[in-house]
Amino acid sequence: GCYASLVTDAGRTEIPAGTITVLGLMGPRRAMDTLVRHLETL
Repeated sequence: GCYASLVTDAGRTEIPAGTITVLGLMGPRRAMDTLVRHLETL
């Protein structure tokens, strides 16, 4: 299986409180590659 964790901003900067700023993923490399291969790095 895979694990996911969302991180939300505290609102202490210009990003509004509650904004999802990070998605952490953990799991086997092949599963992760399948899930994120279409995403671009910011």
